[in-house]
Amino acid sequence: LDATEAETLTEIPAGKTGRVLYEGNSWAARCEAHEVAIAPNQKVYVVGRQGTTLIVVPENLAHL
Repeated sequence: LDATEAETLTEIPAGKTGRVLYEGNSWAARCEAHEVAIAPNQKVYVVGRQGTTLIVVPENLAHL
């Protein structure tokens, strides 16, 4: 993965799937930390992918 930054389009509820904008496209995404919810319009980092679902972490939890 080159660009690792994405932005949430919808809320990603804790343990569930939401939508993010990544490389100009809308993707299903869920947070790597299952207990964390991410609000819409937040910067997130893509840390992995399972099929067509991206695994993301919110900016404030990213260990870069």
